[in-house]
Amino acid sequence: MKKFVPGLLAGIIIATASAAYAEAGLQKVEAYLRPDLPITLDGKTVKLESSPMIYDGSTYLKLRDAAALTGLLVNWNEAAQTVELQNGGAKISSNVIQSKMSTIADFLHKKSLELISIDIVDSKLTMTIRKLNDHRSLLKASEVSGLINSIYQLLGQNNFDLIIDQFIIPESANIVGEISSIDAETKRVLITDKDKMNTNGDPDAVWVSFSPDAFIGIDSRERILFNDLKIGQKVKAWSVGPLFDSYPGQAKVIEFIVANE
Repeated sequence: MKKFVPGLLAGIIIATASAAYAEAGLQKVEAYLRPDLPITLDGKTVKLESSPMIYDGSTYLKLRDAAALTGLLVNWNEAAQTVELQNGGAKISSNVIQSKMSTIADFLHKKSLELISIDIVDSKLTMTIRKLNDHRSLLKASEVSGLINSIYQLLGQNNFDLIIDQFIIPESANIVGEISSIDAETKRVLITDKDKMNTNGDPDAVWVSFSPDAFIGIDSRERILFNDLKIGQKVKAWSVGPLFDSYPGQAKVIEFIVANE
């Protein structure tokens, strides 16, 4: 997990109760908010709860935003007047994850989120999730932080690294071709791309099923029904989860666009 180095942590601010500003040791400064400044994590744009702040040529983030991006837990200890950060190092058992899988999935679904996958690598737990009915926007940093804290509670421990990876569909579709077969009973369509051939000389082909929140439409973004699909239509689709490489392949799609010819 990426973590802020000490020098950077020293430049991150935390929002506390207004009464705290009357305490000794505080120094008034002139700074500027920069709401249009893009912030990315591993190449993906993230949403922050508060705008970045520019002071003396340096950029500062709210500590809770920074903690949410790095998987740290942050807490204000009123009694001790101390900002507390927690960073786990212990391993999380796969047995614990397995026993809580359905509980976590149900919890996320109530928040209009879908659990796509869970991976444990080098003592780090990564959960890949996506928004339901909204395939192109990310959760805010504060929302991610809230999810992390809730999942820690569901698992009954918080002494390990938990990373929330958000899936959004890219600009370009990963399945392109034309409809060559329709299975009305199982609500699947076979997409064939005759411009791509495999090593056996067969055209690239994928059976696609549709997630419950899948958008099916035409180029104008007009929504249509599964029953409106016809053999020969040129289409492009965005899949979520694994794409099984049998022949034909199999995939679940969350967006399916028919060319407006």
